[in-house]
Amino acid sequence: LANAMKDEGVSFAHDDHFGYLTTCPANIGTGLKINVYIKLPLLTKDFRLPTIIKDLKLTMEEIMDPDTEGFKDCIDISNRDRIGKTEIEIIQQVLDGVAKLVEIERQLEAGGKIDEYLRR
Repeated sequence: LANAMKDEGVSFAHDDHFGYLTTCPANIGTGLKINVYIKLPLLTKDFRLPTIIKDLKLTMEEIMDPDTEGFKDCIDISNRDRIGKTEIEIIQQVLDGVAKLVEIERQLEAGGKIDEYLRR
């Protein structure tokens, strides 16, 4: 693609500070968005989940049809930041965040408290 564009005398818009520029400001930078579908039966029922997600610098969306077989109690987790981070940093942030969510879910399964996971 890059060679074909070069042959046509065009290229992708790029800024040394912001990375590749797009029509959507959310995609400035790497434009990398990682989505992870994760089943968290207890945590999805906890009112503190949005705060935890925000503290982990992630975003959360509900699955469109949660009644679909296998998707009950599932959420779609993705990285919030795309500017000023490398692809490796974004991947690591999502992996660390998902691991923390699993840890919190296990704490709830054991009947424990999760207040320690909330930033103050």
